[in-house]
Amino acid sequence: MAEELKGFIACVTGGARGLGASIVCQLAHKGAHVYIADILAQDGEELAVRLRDEGLSATFITLDVTKEKPFDFIGTPDRIRTCDLCLRRAALYPAELRAHGL
Repeated sequence: MAEELKGFIACVTGGARGLGASIVCQLAHKGAHVYIADILAQDGEELAVRLRDEGLSATFITLDVTKEKPFDFIGTPDRIRTCDLCLRRAALYPAELRAHGL
């Protein structure tokens, strides 16, 4: 594990799969503690567990960007207290938009 980002706290919305998950993995492998914030709880938790099994630092947080602003949870006592790097990767695709009535 590289330690370029050791001590950094990163948060990636939409980090449970796809490009977001790739970013999460890169940040974790560089030494950051990564919060995976996504509506896809099973995928997000599985990724966090996989990274922890590799000796890396990751936590999953359920986040629905259709109901919350992406980073409003930072600084709240029951969520993340601080964050050095925030990446917004969450997105809704056409079928998901229709499912949310948008």
